This record gives sequence, structure tokens and C-alpha cells, in this order.
Amino acid sequence: MIKISNLSDYACIVTSSLLREEKACLSASELSQQTGFAQPTVSKVLKLLNDADIVQSTRGVNGGYRAAKPAGQISVADVIRAIDGAPTLTSCALDDSQCQYSDECQLRGTWQLVNAAITSALDAITFEHMTQSMSLNSIKQAIVAAWMPNSSQTQGVDS
Repeated sequence: MIKISNLSDYACIVTSSLLREEKACLSASELSQQTGFAQPTVSKVLKLLNDADIVQSTRGVNGGYRAAKPAGQISVADVIRAIDGAPTLTSCALDDSQCQYSDECQLRGTWQLVNAAITSALDAITFEHMTQSMSLNSIKQAIVAAWMPNSSQTQGVDS
């Protein structure tokens, strides 16, 4: 099973909540109420997202958090990287040296290719896609466009 961590999932939901509010600054407690997540969890997520420049924090009486970029400029992969680091399927997907079997493994290069494909797909899907009622075909089109930007395959995919 390929699965993102719970904290990355929560971070995607918090990011989506901030993007819905656009210009407003929301506190961790307001986001906790909106999302139903415990405030310490929301605070942890916000710190990691702030460190990755996905959200901006403002101090003071009217302070809080807001998205640092528009929804179309924040990808699902950006949020996952902020929380968990680079998405990887196997220990050798990014670095051969981490696997004790890398010298004998016939699939090493293949796992790296599969990992790159999944990472590219996550990079191609932005929160603009995630927050709108986009069809599966629209998401497929974004992924194909990321892989083959000049391809005729991106034409004719229904939105």
C-alpha cells in the first residue's frame, strides 16, 4: 500500500482551509476548530508549512497564518515534502547506498523510475486541482502535461 502519513494528510487539509480564506489570517485555534484536529497537531503542521514557505505567519493581535502562494502554485508534493521529506517508495528510490541489497537488485533503477513518476504526479497536482470540483480527466491532463509538456496527448482530454 502506498500511503502518505497522517500528518501530511492533515497538512493538506490545513493548507486547503487557509486557501479557502484567501486574505484572512487564521490562528492555530481557528484552524483547529475548522478542521477538527487537535490544536497541538495544527500548530506542528503550521510550523512545518511555515518553514517550507507554504504558509506565512504574522504575529500580533490580528496575527495568524495565511497561504504564502495561490492555490495553483502549491502542489500536493510541496506539502508532503514539508511534512515528511521527499516522497519515496523504497529505501533505494532516492539513494542506492541505503539498501544492503542494491548491488544484487535487478529492480533498483526501475524503483527509481516509478518513484520519479509518482513524485511528478504529486508535483503536477496543485491545490487549485484539489479545492475545486475537478474531474478525474482534468487531473489526468495535469499529470500528462507535467510529464509531456509538448505532447499532443494532452489535447483532447476532457475536463
